[in-house]
Amino acid sequence: MQFFDSLSGPKGIILRSILCESLANAVEAFACINAKENVHRTLYNFNSYTHAARNDPQIGTINRALLSAGPANTFKVLFFSFVYANFLYKKIDEHRFQEVIGLLRINSAKTLFPVFRLGVRSLDFSFRVKTSGFYFRHFHGLHRSIYALTQFDFVRVLEKTPSLLAQLNKISDFIVAGSKQP
Repeated sequence: MQFFDSLSGPKGIILRSILCESLANAVEAFACINAKENVHRTLYNFNSYTHAARNDPQIGTINRALLSAGPANTFKVLFFSFVYANFLYKKIDEHRFQEVIGLLRINSAKTLFPVFRLGVRSLDFSFRVKTSGFYFRHFHGLHRSIYALTQFDFVRVLEKTPSLLAQLNKISDFIVAGSKQP
């Protein structure tokens, strides 16, 4: 199954690529919570952009959200935190959080807003700009600046494409349950 395959055109390429990258970022951040032993953390850190530390506050943030909002809601909000980060937002606010909560139809929980802020806080901005610009230029022939390429309202595109949200639900159910293929 190809992820987010209903998207087409330049904006579709950009959105699909960012959704896939954000999915990888969210899975990696979510996996970090299980790296409790030194050997596990070491192996995780060798294979991940993010690093698991013994007392990483990110782990506490995710764990609190897991307890209060459940794994599926926590994962979806974490995913969208990376979508915003990969769309080159330097910071996000309560308005953006409410937009995502509304889009996902999640009853807002206090512990989800700190999860929503993790993506922008954990991905280095310069790294995002350089790698995304390189990727779109060399793999998709999109030669405009990365800032110009990411200047569209991706939330509106997602609202107009319910099949994408349904696919995101299937993917997150698969990731948190680990039972059925999306």
